[in-house]
Amino acid sequence: MWSALVNGVLWTRDNVVVASDNPRSVGALHGNCLLDDLMRVTVATSQATAAHRRFRRVGGSGKVRSRSSLTRLCLFLLGTLPAIALYCINAYERFGGLWDKSLWLWYKMDTRQLGMDPAWGPFNPRFLPQAIYTAFFLGPSFSSDFPWIVPTPAGQSLLTTSPALLLALRSGNGRWWLCVVLSMAGAMTVYSNGVSQLGARYWLLALPFLMMLIAETPIDGFAKILIEASVLLNGYFIWVWNWLGL
Repeated sequence: MWSALVNGVLWTRDNVVVASDNPRSVGALHGNCLLDDLMRVTVATSQATAAHRRFRRVGGSGKVRSRSSLTRLCLFLLGTLPAIALYCINAYERFGGLWDKSLWLWYKMDTRQLGMDPAWGPFNPRFLPQAIYTAFFLGPSFSSDFPWIVPTPAGQSLLTTSPALLLALRSGNGRWWLCVVLSMAGAMTVYSNGVSQLGARYWLLALPFLMMLIAETPIDGFAKILIEASVLLNGYFIWVWNWLGL
């Protein structure tokens, strides 16, 4: 489902929304048409509900009843059906088939301009270094004019937009980290790092799982500093973006 997030026609906005009745369940949306937004709501909701309904409290006793593995698997598959249906409808309306080909079409147009071999394809491990650089090292640019520090169209690293995500490193929950790895495995091999973005938008795919990791860690003084820094950085760069553009 994440491929819809990286195709070239949905570059206008990124939003983070609460996707379930628990405010810690956060889903990421990206897009500019109703069907795409509905699909992202469904995907985000499926992720959030699957995360928070593994266990269920019975009555007021506080006892926790664990669902069987088969029940959880069936509920997960059931929750993905609306997202799969919307994905197929979207692909069929745009391309006449059940597979979204937009990224492949963009790649064919970009290969000559970017000097890439068409045989590589839009997903290739050779693009991993660029993705790592974008996610962890790409910073804002300096301008001689006010306000001096401005975002770049290529994006920015997670550390310069949302340093609070570092709190996820405090958690050793292997399942959530596996979800982060699986959700980002394909996105980290895309030929384009996202462009025309504030931050590293592909990482919105892993945001629900990173938020779950953060929710398991204590919120001490250091954590509050990182959270406040994230709010200030996002507020500043959004202000600059709205004022100057990218």
